[in-house]
Amino acid sequence: MPTLTACAPPKLGHWMTGTGMGSTTEFIEAQINANPYKNLTLPCNRIGLDPDIAWDEGDELYPVTGLSAQMLLDTVRYMGPEWDCEVMILPSYEKALYATTRMQVCDVGFANFANTAERCNCDPDEGVTSGVRGCAPYNASIGFLDSTVVDACCADFAVPMLKGTLIALVARAENRVGTSSALTAEVGVDLLNILGWILLVQIVIANLLWLVEKTNPDENTFSRGYVAGAFDAVWAVSNGFAGVRTTCGRILGIVWMFASMALFALLAGTLSSVLTSATLQQDVSQWETVSDLPTSSRVCVSSSAHILLPSAARFGDNAYNPPDYKMSTCVADLLAGRCDAYLGSRYSTIGALQANLTEANMVDLLEGTDPNIAGMVFPYGSPLKSVVSTAFLAARTELATWEEEFFVLPEQEDVEEIIDAKDPWLKVEWGVVGVLAAYMVAMFTATMFDNARKGHQCMCARLFFILRNLSRESKLRRNVDAKASLAVEDLCEHGREIFAFLDLDHSGNLSERELEALADALADAFNDSNGSVSEKDAAQIKNMLLELYACNVDGNIDVELFADKFYESVTSLPAQELLWGLARDVSESAASHALPQATLSVSKERRRAVDKGTAVARRSKASLDNIVHAVAVEMTTLEGHGGGGIDDAVHMQGHAQSAEV
Repeated sequence: MPTLTACAPPKLGHWMTGTGMGSTTEFIEAQINANPYKNLTLPCNRIGLDPDIAWDEGDELYPVTGLSAQMLLDTVRYMGPEWDCEVMILPSYEKALYATTRMQVCDVGFANFANTAERCNCDPDEGVTSGVRGCAPYNASIGFLDSTVVDACCADFAVPMLKGTLIALVARAENRVGTSSALTAEVGVDLLNILGWILLVQIVIANLLWLVEKTNPDENTFSRGYVAGAFDAVWAVSNGFAGVRTTCGRILGIVWMFASMALFALLAGTLSSVLTSATLQQDVSQWETVSDLPTSSRVCVSSSAHILLPSAARFGDNAYNPPDYKMSTCVADLLAGRCDAYLGSRYSTIGALQANLTEANMVDLLEGTDPNIAGMVFPYGSPLKSVVSTAFLAARTELATWEEEFFVLPEQEDVEEIIDAKDPWLKVEWGVVGVLAAYMVAMFTATMFDNARKGHQCMCARLFFILRNLSRESKLRRNVDAKASLAVEDLCEHGREIFAFLDLDHSGNLSERELEALADALADAFNDSNGSVSEKDAAQIKNMLLELYACNVDGNIDVELFADKFYESVTSLPAQELLWGLARDVSESAASHALPQATLSVSKERRRAVDKGTAVARRSKASLDNIVHAVAVEMTTLEGHGGGGIDDAVHMQGHAQSAEV
């Protein structure tokens, strides 16, 4: 049975033990160092998440796995059942590359080898124009343990295994320079999207409602035309389906009730996010990408291949490789302050961070732009290159599964989040916006045509006239600085006399006390008139008082307000004459109360007695003497309750004579 021999270095995410936070390369490295030949060779039935031969329960090497390990098993499976494989794990990438391409002790270097011009070059002379380092002739006396970076060349790269970018790590304490509000345009875009959906659903429901209401023309409250009817229906939906008569229309109301509950729940949640984001603070970083780093930064690059790429070359002599070419050494230098940043491949960096969350929480990841194409390598002229490459291409269908398994920080989602944060308008529901805009334009156009058909000015013309009139008003106010206020003399005869009667203190305004006196006089006249005061006339005066009460916010009624409510409420001549009489009575009553107490005429109760006696005599068409007698009877009755007696009756004879007249 043919066996495919693969060389690879220990690497988190590719060749390691354990998975997730428990993944490590320490056990593999310990086995390599314990071996005098500095390698660890394993048959393929002992690698993978589910090896054919299980490891002992307490064996620290179980399981030996990673993305490269799983892809090697899948590739050999696609090569055919007659193939088997083994893997030789060597201390570093350079030594695994040298053992494969120069020593050819392995058929393939099965790891994430970075593709560079120096590694592909087999010419021993340095390129004059390209500056590519020459590849020294192979020296059989140099084993992989004694090989250097310069010796790792003449590699035949095949199908790329992973395509990523170079990224950088910086100390979080150095990168964070402050905080800012977490409220972003993205939250506002989400809010606009929900509002757009609410409006769109409301318009759809309104159009359906307009159609179903037309099935009941006898009770349809919407306009027959679509333009006006659609606006009526939208208004009805906004006001709880007011005026809807049909059963189908009410069913639509129920549907809208539940739909609006769901939509407004989303709206409430988004508003809550807006308010929460407004109170939260997010960190502000001085560097977001690799290109943001100043060229004076000291950068540690774990790979000898990556230090030749433009991202590292821009730092010049400030970029360096650690002696052991390990990422862990670079991260230690970064956290100790011996360098400003670490530069490496995305996959290798994420694989290391997912295994060490403590370090992951101490660094920030900066996105880069330099592509990092890496894959398998073969010796030049290897007959297995086409066979292995074809099988690997067939096995690539499993690659996404192993990426999710061994690299817990997914690359594509991170990139999408960064794009969204930089351009939140990409999240706008443009389909909803387009439908709403098209509907609004169509309705506006239809309204314009409808106005033209009816001979009305279009809305734009009306707005133009409104704006022009506003300009004219402003010009007139500037040019004619004249002001006029209404005075008592400007009222009609009835109004002028009524206001003069009620203005007891001659202040030019009516007070609350004066309005209350008029209201009492109206109540006395209406309740004691036995029908002589028209209910219609009393109602007009009552409405005037109610309007004055409603407008009385500072305790005084000026002439303009009184005239406005008087002309608006008291419209008939009999009502005006009644109001005139009531105002005169209020004035006379106030004048009589202003005399000394000994000369007071009668109290309100005595006046009522006089009016009652007079009314009795009138009904019997009595003479003046009978009127006086009737008044005397009422006043005598009143005397028994503390009234003024017959003397007051005689005093009221004058009033009785007026009543007879």
